[in-house]
Amino acid sequence: MNLLRRPVRDEEPVLPPAPPPPASTLATDFGDQWCSFRGCGQKTGLACGYVDRHERACPTAWCPQHRYISNDAVYCPTHGRFLDGTHDEFRRTVHVDIGNVVPMVLAWIVQEVDAEVAAEMTELAAWWHQALVIDPVRFTLVGVQRVRTWERAWKVCDELGPTLRLAVVIEEAEPGVAEARIQSKTVLRLPIPWHENHGFGEWPGSPEQAKAAVASFRGRLLAVLLDGVASWQHEHSASPGSHVTGGGAAGPEPDGGGLDVASATWHVRSVRPGAGG
Repeated sequence: MNLLRRPVRDEEPVLPPAPPPPASTLATDFGDQWCSFRGCGQKTGLACGYVDRHERACPTAWCPQHRYISNDAVYCPTHGRFLDGTHDEFRRTVHVDIGNVVPMVLAWIVQEVDAEVAAEMTELAAWWHQALVIDPVRFTLVGVQRVRTWERAWKVCDELGPTLRLAVVIEEAEPGVAEARIQSKTVLRLPIPWHENHGFGEWPGSPEQAKAAVASFRGRLLAVLLDGVASWQHEHSASPGSHVTGGGAAGPEPDGGGLDVASATWHVRSVRPGAGG
């Protein structure tokens, strides 16, 4: 017997890999409540999981076809999109009060002008070798009085921050009025026209008049925003590519601001001045 032989250690058993966590079935699970979607007759709804800052729960329920899934929870489409696409000045998700339609109205207003404003700002950013940052609908507390405000902004930015900033704003204290702001200064205030999805404005009398009122509102808002782009470009056309200071700076962001890069949309084009941008 070899007394110097080292003992052989037992081999550790090879364990099979852990099974993956079960996939969420919330998108297909059936509930026992009537779906809140207009015209849907399914009694397979699960309750919306949204709770506002006053601990009030959304009273709706949604079938598999019409519910919104976010972060492993069921939401109504409105609150689900708000949670995914709205933030405060610290990039935290904002819990909109139950019944507060201001963010929804602001999103509706912005979609009427977004394509044209974004196109103009993209061209401007390319000319100045800068980037266009499109913020989501965002909640801010503005000024020393901490005015509760919802805004949607387009910003041309260089490495030092915004050089031109356009925004459409609605203050919760005056929800029936939309403001256009350029460099954080109000340049236009417009009553929000009537629409069946919100309670602002007065019924104009006929569908044709309602459509005309919305078209007039859109035209005035778009004109002042595009005029702001053109005026800024005219004032600073001498030296494309340089950072703008003094009167041309974009001014302070809303309280607690800065680039909301985590939830913003960036558009960058590499075009040299005079190359057709």
